[in-house]
Amino acid sequence: MSLTLTVYHHNGVCLIVEAGIVEVLGRRVKLTRTQFVIFHLLMSQPETVLTRNQIMDWLEEKQKVECLLMFRSIDTQIRRLRKRLFPRNPKLGKLFIGTVVKRGYRLNDLRQKRQS
Repeated sequence: MSLTLTVYHHNGVCLIVEAGIVEVLGRRVKLTRTQFVIFHLLMSQPETVLTRNQIMDWLEEKQKVECLLMFRSIDTQIRRLRKRLFPRNPKLGKLFIGTVVKRGYRLNDLRQKRQS
């Protein structure tokens, strides 16, 4: 019996879901459970705009408990996630996890941002 791991790569960031591992350019990053679940959703659908409601539904499904987060606390979780991923470069964190005004959040392709 072999173990299959779900691995996502995006712009130098690696997520190994079953192992709970996140690496940014080879540097291991520790995330809270909530941050990890949100990041898993973003990494599984890069460049797709995800609404706060979709993120809250995903949290409820993955954490198997009712999501007691308030609507705007998703914003706080995203802000903290950006800071954990890119502690020395907050601008890069905002580029990587982009805010789509009045819609939600999306994982951006940084290579396209640099070319623009």
